[in-house]
Amino acid sequence: AGAATLVALSLAAPASAQHAAGLGSVIANRYVLKSYLGKGRYGEVYMAVDRSLSDPALAQEYSVALHLLYPHLTQQPHLLQKLETTYHQPHLWSHPNVVKVRGFGADHGRYFLVTELLAGMSLRSVLDESPEELLSETEVFAVLRGIGDALKYAHAKGTIHGDIRPEKVFITEDYAVKVLDLLPIIPPRTVPFFVEDTADGAVATPDQRDDVYGLACITYELLSGRHPFNGNSPLEALTAGLMLAPIPGISTARWHAPTRALALRREHRTAGVAAFLGELGVTGDENLRVGSRRGDNVQLGAVPSAQRTTARNVHPMHVEDDDVPVIHEPTVVRAAPPPPARPV
Repeated sequence: AGAATLVALSLAAPASAQHAAGLGSVIANRYVLKSYLGKGRYGEVYMAVDRSLSDPALAQEYSVALHLLYPHLTQQPHLLQKLETTYHQPHLWSHPNVVKVRGFGADHGRYFLVTELLAGMSLRSVLDESPEELLSETEVFAVLRGIGDALKYAHAKGTIHGDIRPEKVFITEDYAVKVLDLLPIIPPRTVPFFVEDTADGAVATPDQRDDVYGLACITYELLSGRHPFNGNSPLEALTAGLMLAPIPGISTARWHAPTRALALRREHRTAGVAAFLGELGVTGDENLRVGSRRGDNVQLGAVPSAQRTTARNVHPMHVEDDDVPVIHEPTVVRAAPPPPARPV
């Protein structure tokens, strides 16, 4: 795996036989399906060429990510109406750290959503690229600032992401931080994950503190190189009695921020994203640096223009090689990190 590899499926992923027949077909007399990317949160995702924005005379093609919505989502009128409004009134859902919606409609009974394609790599790929080498504090804070700004914007609009993790964060070639899978309406979570979810499988109403927890998990991994609870969900961590190990080298004052934000129960957790970032010391002025290198590895904002053709990946809002469930956390409880440890 190198800089040109994404954890999620890339354009190099082959189309499965069940989807190959659809390649080359035209949706709404506008979008030509070129490549099957995988299953996303909203539907089957394809790389498509938007003929209305392409110029054949100049051999220029404008590519987008086209999501053919899952049938169960098309049975939810409120969700369809919200997606349509988002497309026709883009000013109601527009933020530099959120993936842009480019289209929405139906073609012969098939509903589709169109979003921008992103060139760069996922935060998970960045972390996996140099697992033994942590990002600098400047880079960490710049990434957290971008994620936090997107979440604060969504929360102000009444939307909870509910599944924030490195796979859902994208670093573009232009050094922008984008949060994937963030639309004004989110398909309901179906898998128990948080402590507040009931034993019979019912999930709790989404809450801003769910995103605070997800952002704190990313923070912990960026600063320490590992997940705070070895990849276990809050529900699994509480059930197993896992403890939160301190991050080496972090000051006592700064440690207070992730400690509160990673509380397994909502009532003990930091109330909002802004409060968490403020306690951590993120000012809101951080940006990814351009041209910084660490050894032989190019990191985050350090992709020189001469290397961008080899490091280029195209990514839709979200693509995973999984089925529909939003949360993809391990169900096997693993051992907690060795002492020293503190109770959550």
